[in-house]
Parts: sequence; C-alpha cells; structure tokens
Amino acid sequence: MPTSTYTPIQTQTLGSNQTTVNLNSIPSTYTDLVLVVNAKWTATNGNCFVRFNNDTAGNYSWIRLSTNGSVTASATGNSAGYLVNLFDMENPTTTPGAFIFYIRDYSSANHKTVYYSHNTTTDYLKRYLCEYHITTAVSSISFTNDSAQFATGSMFTLYGIKAA
Repeated sequence: MPTSTYTPIQTQTLGSNQTTVNLNSIPSTYTDLVLVVNAKWTATNGNCFVRFNNDTAGNYSWIRLSTNGSVTASATGNSAGYLVNLFDMENPTTTPGAFIFYIRDYSSANHKTVYYSHNTTTDYLKRYLCEYHITTAVSSISFTNDSAQFATGSMFTLYGIKAA
C-alpha cells in the first residue's frame, strides 16, 4: 500500500511588505500539492486574489460554507477570474491568519479540484471547494493584493505529495 510523503518544494518568508507573492517553477513530479500560508496584512481592506498560472480569465468556480456556531452561510462563484479572495476570509493585521490549500491532481490533464480552509479570529470556520477549469498542469501560484500588502514575516510554504 503506498504511503503519502510531504516534501517541501519551496518556502518564501517575506523580508519586507509585498503586494504580490509568486510561487513559480512548480515541478510536475508529485500527485498533489499542499500550500500553507501564514500571513498578516498591512491594511484591513482590499482584495487578495489567488490564481494559478497567472490566469485571470473566468476559469474558476467555488462554493463557500461558513459558520460561527450560531450563524451559517454559503455562497458560490462561477466563471470567476480567481480561485479565492483571501480577504473574503478575514484580513488579519495584528494576528497572522493560517490558510491551507489542498490541490488535487495538479499536474494531470483534468480540471483541478482545490479544498481550501481558514479559521478566522472572529470564530468563523470557512471552507471552500474550488475548481480550476483548465487541463494544463499548475506550474505557478500567485497572490495579488490590490490595496493592502502582505506584511514582513508572512510565510508561504508549498509541499508536494507523492502517492496520495
């Protein structure tokens, strides 16, 4: 029976505030990817779009479920120009937010399925199920802010998984 192995592919720890972070040259030698982002922002508003292969076309769709124990909500996005908007989760300026992406079959000729989760400091639990409607391999992941920046010390770590 095969066992899963997480292998660090790349880590970026920001030495200064940055508007954009790119994880490039992702090898196609793994089954799946896990991306862990531990980030703070320099402002409390704006958008932070996550995209694959610098694709800004309407090739993404998503479903969001969220709850805080008393309020439950859901939303959908179709033909979106981004995988997810991190500011939809929360925009932490004092406490880093932890964001986890699980990207299945990222190098296959199929559409890419992404499971994304984030717990907010306001006690909301938010989960996304996303799909990237392109059949080429994911070779880069970008994070682009339009108003705020990622703060110094924010960390982006990409892992490859074999035999998932």
